[in-house]
Amino acid sequence: MGSGDEGPVENQYRTELEQALSGVRSNADTCGDAFSKVISALENGAWSSSTADIFDEELRDRKQAAQDDADDCRRAFETRHENEPEEVDEDDWRARWVAYPPMQMR
Repeated sequence: MGSGDEGPVENQYRTELEQALSGVRSNADTCGDAFSKVISALENGAWSSSTADIFDEELRDRKQAAQDDADDCRRAFETRHENEPEEVDEDDWRARWVAYPPMQMR
């Protein structure tokens, strides 16, 4: 480092973001699944009462909030990835990026 002939090298940070994106997208896409199963059961008569109606409404609100948060997370990862250059100078921190702990969102 510092030899004066630093050139562009792969942006390791961008690569790590790219590798994590498929897991982030998958998790965002499936975030509401558990809620959907319970909502479907309620719609099919699994529980009928005024309390069930209140529970169903709260469940739908929480499902929407979870999906919104998951979409925000996905967009944040995508935006960060899109804004990173493919290459950086070899003395740039992103040239030596190692996630700690390693990202396990794959």
